[in-house]
Amino acid sequence: ANFSEQMINRDWTENRQKAAEKGGQKVSKPIEQRDKNNHEILIATYPSSCAAAEALFGDTSKNSLINRCANGNKASAYGYWWCFK
Repeated sequence: ANFSEQMINRDWTENRQKAAEKGGQKVSKPIEQRDKNNHEILIATYPSSCAAAEALFGDTSKNSLINRCANGNKASAYGYWWCFK
């Protein structure tokens, strides 16, 4: 396996071990949907980014951009500013 495959396999294995230690449950962080220009304005709070994506788009896979914004890697996602509660 090349280096990138080794890194992916290592991360995957570590994530499985962490999940097993937590009883196999994913750990979800509540997330806040806020106004893109005025972060003081709270629009909604969701139990997780997947729940937010499901509520807004009916598609949990759209949580990726929401997470990137909440982690500070993207200024906004889908017209909103997102932060973990």
